[in-house]
Amino acid sequence: ANKALQGMFEAQMATLQDRLEAGLLDRLDSLHAAVGSLNTRVDAVARDFSNAREQYVRDIEDKSAMVARDAASLQQTLQGERADRKDRETLIIS
Repeated sequence: ANKALQGMFEAQMATLQDRLEAGLLDRLDSLHAAVGSLNTRVDAVARDFSNAREQYVRDIEDKSAMVARDAASLQQTLQGERADRKDRETLIIS
């Protein structure tokens, strides 16, 4: 009777252990899938951030070049106006 009771107890423990392991494996699979999904999303965010940063740098470089061109053009215009004014002043004085 003792051996039969011990055998039944061991069978129940084995069944309980199998259920516990199956539950843990299901949770582990679910966790693994969630981590994989999170990694995919983080990669996408990192890629988007990198692209946005590169575009920002290009935009800043383009705007900087445009400002430099505008400044050079303004300087040329001012020098031209100054030379014209000098010429007119020279004509007036002469």
